[in-house]
Amino acid sequence: TRYWRDWSSDVCSSDLQEGQGSPGGDRKAFKAAWKDFAKGNYAKAMAAAAKVGEKKPELLEASTAVVDEFTRRVTGRLARAEWMLENGYPSAGADLIGELSSGLGKEGELASRAIELKASLQGEENVTLVNLVASNL
Repeated sequence: TRYWRDWSSDVCSSDLQEGQGSPGGDRKAFKAAWKDFAKGNYAKAMAAAAKVGEKKPELLEASTAVVDEFTRRVTGRLARAEWMLENGYPSAGADLIGELSSGLGKEGELASRAIELKASLQGEENVTLVNLVASNL
């Protein structure tokens, strides 16, 4: 699920055509990584972009730039999810956290942050449930 106003971190269709939007180098080399990213497979996309730099040393700088761009976009989405939770949009925030958690897997700094947000959401739901039960007593 995507928040309908969530345009800033989405991959544009023009990014996917001929690998455009990939910083520098052989744009076709990063096409698969951009497609994975657009599908929400964030960890797979980052690994694919990094692998391009490993296989083709002449694309190492471009590979690093693509991974940095993916990281920037995911970080923005994590910040947006956190904002949603803090500003009265728990359902939309939970949906976004679920999508991010699924696409990031369980390893890495970004995955850890998504897991922390998910845990805090579950903690808040438990507190809300306890308060609801207590108010009905």
